[in-house]
Amino acid sequence: MEPKERVWDWVKEHGSEHSLHGFSAQVIDGCVEPETVDELWRLVSAGILRPSGGSAQFSLTETGTKVIQSDDSPFSGDGFFESVRSSSPGLSQGAEGYLLIALRCLPSVPEAAIALLRVALEAEVDSFIDVYEGGMSSRVSNFHRRELSTRIEEVLSRARSKGLLVRDDDVKRLSAHCDLIRISGNEIMHPTGTGLPPTDPLAIKSLFHNFRTFAAEMSRMKSELES
Repeated sequence: MEPKERVWDWVKEHGSEHSLHGFSAQVIDGCVEPETVDELWRLVSAGILRPSGGSAQFSLTETGTKVIQSDDSPFSGDGFFESVRSSSPGLSQGAEGYLLIALRCLPSVPEAAIALLRVALEAEVDSFIDVYEGGMSSRVSNFHRRELSTRIEEVLSRARSKGLLVRDDDVKRLSAHCDLIRISGNEIMHPTGTGLPPTDPLAIKSLFHNFRTFAAEMSRMKSELES
């Protein structure tokens, strides 16, 4: 069995058992195999694992836990799309449309799918801004014209100040989800063509699960603002 398959199979079966202190490559193989360490760091870059208790220890991220527990996959197309619609009833039409096109592109042109997922993220951020400003007597100056990273930071900050996000950790978690999608899309669309597209299937799966989590939170917060 290839190291990639062997390590991923072990993480799926045993990763959650080591959530408290993490695990090392030695736990998987009985010794430290360089190929195993490389695969573990690949899962870190995919957002599935994070270093835990030092650079030699790893544990599942929130996204990684969802990925190994979830039966659906962005590569399933319609099934994943319906799961996003179900968990995010307030998803904007723009974000929904770009997500659907992204999923249809994914099997043949993953780079285009990642770029479209970033556009879907931006559409949902702008949808929240519209709802937020709809309840105000005056609009926030140039809110829509700011860089996407700034808009995301502002949206999460304002959601926190209104009590829509209860903890600072919630803000950090959603911000990290957005950053992964935004930066991956930026790399794909880099004007010089020097970006390195994250076409690893696990990295792509992690990006789409991040979007689903973010969309569900945006849907909930927009509903609370409108009520």
